[in-house]
Amino acid sequence: MTRSVEGDKALIQRLSEIVNGNLENGQFGVEEFAREAGLSRSYLHRRLKAAGHKSISSFIRTIRLERAFDLLQEGEAPASEIAYRVGFGSPSYFNHCFHEHFGFPPGEVKKRGLIMTEQSSEPDNLNMHDGQSRLKSSHKKIIVISLGIFTLVLFFV
Repeated sequence: MTRSVEGDKALIQRLSEIVNGNLENGQFGVEEFAREAGLSRSYLHRRLKAAGHKSISSFIRTIRLERAFDLLQEGEAPASEIAYRVGFGSPSYFNHCFHEHFGFPPGEVKKRGLIMTEQSSEPDNLNMHDGQSRLKSSHKKIIVISLGIFTLVLFFV
């Protein structure tokens, strides 16, 4: 049995709409998602995996994080409030997931002036990717401070 790409896109679109309709519900999870989609958990899992997603919960989390990114760009509320708006029960867990997904904390969205593209969940202008591995700003600071200390030690010795 072959599935069409259009069929997968239509399913993903429908599933995305279900998640978006339940964003503020922090209790919305895999069971509720499968029930609302009218599919068994195992079938839903197989279809999402076939469409290139890791798991049902990561699919839900990705949609929540992308919506949070949009809300952070608008700048109408602090990150902690947005965390609750998109269904995260804890701002610290939201910060962790956001940083893991995008590579920077939610507080930097507005500072960097980032834009989300339709094709990917990666922001358009990260200014951190230049063909080599990305160094997080905290790692850059540590390197700069270490080099400064090393230079001072060499100068005074």
